[in-house]
Parts: sequence; C-alpha cells; structure tokens
Amino acid sequence: MDKDEQIKIQNLIKEFKIDKSVRIIYETEYEEMPMYYNLADFFISVPSSDSLSVSLLEAMACGVVPVVSDLPATREWVNDGENGLIVPVRNEKALADAILTLFMDKSMRERFKKRNLDLVKKADFFLHMSRLENLYMDIWRRYQSNA
Repeated sequence: MDKDEQIKIQNLIKEFKIDKSVRIIYETEYEEMPMYYNLADFFISVPSSDSLSVSLLEAMACGVVPVVSDLPATREWVNDGENGLIVPVRNEKALADAILTLFMDKSMRERFKKRNLDLVKKADFFLHMSRLENLYMDIWRRYQSNA
C-alpha cells in the first residue's frame, strides 16, 4: 500500500470517528499474527479471483469470524450463515451489510467461532505434512524393494 492510500485510510478513520476502534498494521512479523487475529472480531477477505487464503484459516483458528468473497476456494471452508458470511464479488453494499450483521449479532459471531475452531483442525499443517512424508517414504521403500 502506498503512502497516499495510507493517508486516505487514516483520514477516513478520523472522519468516521472510529480511531479508538481501529488499529492499522501495515507490516508485522509472522509470529505476531496470532496476537493481531485475537484482537479482531472479523476477518475480511474479498478478492476478485480464486485461491485459498492461508490467512483465512489462520484467522478462523484464532476464533475470528470470516467475511469472504463468493469464490470456490473460500466455499471449501466457509458456509454462508453457518461459520461466516459470503458476499458476492465486488459488491460493496453486501460487504457492508455482512459486517453490520456480524457487528450487531454477538451470538451469531460466537456460534461461528465455535464451528470454525472445530473445522480448522482439519487443516493442521503438521499433521498433513507428516501424512504426506509417510506416503512418500512408503513409495520410496516400494521403489527400492523393486529396484
């Protein structure tokens, strides 16, 4: 983000008088991310193209409720109205409505958080890497015994 965009965002925060509720983190160490996720109520990721965002899974693991674009990769992890909210791509009004809905409904946020904590256990990196390593080792052993 360039300096002009930073200044515009800072001015909007002042204009709407939300400076006591908003913290902008432009850059941080990866190890500090869980601390910042835990400060948040919502995780907003609204790209226009499809790819799985690792940060989405990280936020969900920290109990942050996602609002995401309606894309195939995000639908693998977020079910609209069950563990987060999905908005149409490039639809600012739907995005604003989703944020307001979550802001106003604490019980919904709590339900989503609980579901997400259970769901993201399936994305355990170390578990999956261990399984993949075992698979490769098994293939290697078979190859060696047939060579």
